[in-house]
Amino acid sequence: MTSLVASGCGSSASDANELELEQARTVDTGCSILLDFVEHEFKKERRLPLHLSREKTGRTPPVEGVEERIQTFIEFERSQGRNPKPDTVRKQVVAQLRASQMTPLEACPELRKFSERNSYEPKSNEAYPATTADGLSYRYETLSIEMPFIDFDNGTAGFNVARVCGPLCGAGTLVMYERADDGSWKFKEEQGTWIS
Repeated sequence: MTSLVASGCGSSASDANELELEQARTVDTGCSILLDFVEHEFKKERRLPLHLSREKTGRTPPVEGVEERIQTFIEFERSQGRNPKPDTVRKQVVAQLRASQMTPLEACPELRKFSERNSYEPKSNEAYPATTADGLSYRYETLSIEMPFIDFDNGTAGFNVARVCGPLCGAGTLVMYERADDGSWKFKEEQGTWIS
């Protein structure tokens, strides 16, 4: 991890540097988690090719309402018996919200390379995916992901996933990872959030 060196500038420059470092840590860790998840998804046996979407799931939180998010996070931490520092929470929430606005494939070079090697790419003239003869399924499945929200203090991370397999076939899940004793991030669980 990069260490922060005092620059002699005013506190706002120092705050900006800390925020940039926090955002870089968030993106690097998030990309590592997403690459692990996507690699496992592509290893699963499936009957249709898998396409990793360039789009996010559509569940990304808006940047507005930072103060409310900070307060909600602090209240939750206190309800768990922890006493978070508001300045630390502010930096983490702002960095998370900034990172969440990025698409995973633009934020994560290794994920982009993996996708280029492994993802089924639809033809550019397809407005909608072609369906199977019965019209129930597309000829490929689409996986959409978003940058994780990471709680570094408690070693947890979560992100939304959407899987679409046909005009009326899809599901959303919340995927949770946790930090292991060796500092790596490991899959913990996946919970359904919607189904079509």
